[in-house]
Amino acid sequence: MTKSEVAKLLAVIAAAFPRFEVDDLKVQVWHEMLGDLDYSLASLAIKRLILESTFPPSIAEVRKAAVEIQTPEQTNGTQAWGEVIKAIRNFGHYREEEALASMSPRTAYVVKCMGWREICMGEESGVIRGQ
Repeated sequence: MTKSEVAKLLAVIAAAFPRFEVDDLKVQVWHEMLGDLDYSLASLAIKRLILESTFPPSIAEVRKAAVEIQTPEQTNGTQAWGEVIKAIRNFGHYREEEALASMSPRTAYVVKCMGWREICMGEESGVIRGQ
């Protein structure tokens, strides 16, 4: 991202937050810290932060928002186990391919590694969930 693009982004922040002042030093610092980002990504991140916050965003918040935009949300363990239980109920142990297709890719990979039939037929669901 160029220095002039950083200045444009700071102008957008200043328009949204009247107390946010833009000067040459601020443009320089923001360019040093955000210059490696693509302009369109940084612009999306700033727009998102303007919509979500009542305070002007910091450099760290812009970087964090940019990462969140680029990286799809990861499924946590509880959500993944919910996917597995739902697939067991809907497909049973005989329809493994359909069950795996109904899960997020990461969850399906772990289930394949552990064994779909073993998960379905296991007597200790708490132990399996812990694994």
